[in-house]
Amino acid sequence: MTATTTALPAVSTVSLPDFLLRLQQYPSLVQARLAVEAAQKQLDAANFVLSASVSASSSTYLNVDPAPNVCTTMPVLAYTNLCAPIPGSLQTLNATLRASPLNVGDVGASREQARLNLELSRIGYRAALASVQTQALTAAQRVQLADNSQKLAQQAVDAAIMALSAAQGRVAGGGATSNDLAQAQIAMQQAQNALTQAQENATLARATLQDLSGNTALPNLESLTLPATGKPASVQQAEVALTRAQVVARQTNWNSLPAVQASYMHYSNNTTNTLGVGASIDSKTLSPALNVTYTPQNIPLNRVHDQITLAARFDFSGSTVTAHALSQNQIQQAQATLEATQRQAQLQLEGLNLAYQQAYRQLALSRQSQQLAQQQASDALKRRDLGLISPLEAAQAQVSAYQAQLNADQAALALSDAAGKVYTFLALPLGM
Repeated sequence: MTATTTALPAVSTVSLPDFLLRLQQYPSLVQARLAVEAAQKQLDAANFVLSASVSASSSTYLNVDPAPNVCTTMPVLAYTNLCAPIPGSLQTLNATLRASPLNVGDVGASREQARLNLELSRIGYRAALASVQTQALTAAQRVQLADNSQKLAQQAVDAAIMALSAAQGRVAGGGATSNDLAQAQIAMQQAQNALTQAQENATLARATLQDLSGNTALPNLESLTLPATGKPASVQQAEVALTRAQVVARQTNWNSLPAVQASYMHYSNNTTNTLGVGASIDSKTLSPALNVTYTPQNIPLNRVHDQITLAARFDFSGSTVTAHALSQNQIQQAQATLEATQRQAQLQLEGLNLAYQQAYRQLALSRQSQQLAQQQASDALKRRDLGLISPLEAAQAQVSAYQAQLNADQAALALSDAAGKVYTFLALPLGM
């Protein structure tokens, strides 16, 4: 009986930066990147200094008293407010141009909220990117591990076939029983089943890598090391939540103050139209505005050409009394949440670092075992060439050496997985 060797798929390689760049089209990263772009556009819109509004209105007069008789007996009064003709309708066009250079009041609060939304979306993108990167690198390592497992399984099949042939020879010579032959046959079947499973695992590993990176090209893998510094993503999000609560509290306090508005209007009136131009400012936002009002119809003459208006408003309700206390309560809740998150994150980070150190020690031991097994396999080949051991014993030594190498590869995978969990926990993408 001869062994059938299964050819492994051709392996193409790519540089690590190119490999990581291909991950950008993964759906979760596309979604996170679009969220960042949307948040950036919202912040740009909030930071835009100028804003304008235009409105138009039309009024129709349905029930108008006629001019008094004196307007007909005294023509000199025809162009006074009392006797001026009233049109059937009145149209008005208003335009306002507002500048908001200062981060005060609602304007400042909306800009700060937009900035915080952008920061949250960036944290989410970094977390998603770190997660996909470590998943892809782990998938690439699993492909290599699956290929090595397939090679090991093939060597085990070869050794099992050699053992079966030896058992058949011993049975023919009377040196073994049929039970020994049955055990050798079962061992060969188990080896063939292990080879089939290894092939299936290799196919699945390549499919996973294909899904993440778009192809099965393997990067030049290097062992991941722990980042020097970093702040857990959960802590970053809790800090943003605290800042948001502080922004709301400041805005609540600001809105509880009386609002004062000052405006100036100049009217230009003639027999055909009325044009008003003015400026105003509101204490809530300190945003100056330029106002233009135009009425194209003939309306009763207005003797007022300039107008200054000062207005004050103070809103008071039950919510006004409790608004400050509620906003402070929200800040305290956010501070407590941040403290709890920091403590929990510290414990989680210590656990991740411990898992990395344990995986590192296991890898060192596995590599020592690999070196020893390789030396034993080399010695077995020399002993076989000298006729001191059988080819079967030499093949079994080779299988043991390959198993030791596989154990080392598994330990390296565990180490990279432990490091990847730290990068993901810190929302720290590779290369950033």
